[in-house]
Amino acid sequence: MLYSLFLSHKIFSGRTTCYILYLAVFTVAVPHAIFLLWQRFQRLYQAFEQEADSEKKQLISLHQQRVQAMFNKKKRLLMTQYKEELESKTPSVSRQSD
Repeated sequence: MLYSLFLSHKIFSGRTTCYILYLAVFTVAVPHAIFLLWQRFQRLYQAFEQEADSEKKQLISLHQQRVQAMFNKKKRLLMTQYKEELESKTPSVSRQSD
């Protein structure tokens, strides 16, 4: 819009005309440059979000593995203790008569 407005005025001459034409091209190029910067920012932001999501998934997976390992260790320990108790004590059968 500004580009066509500046080009329609033919009263400028010499160096001023070049300056005005440069400004007109600049005003058209700046929004495009801003758009390109915005696109780059969006791509970088999405890449960082994906990286953060993958790191979060890895941390969750690692945590689940550690919790499962802890449960398995406790289970093994309790089963060992249970078996030892069963083997160490012989059950005594006593009948009570009523």
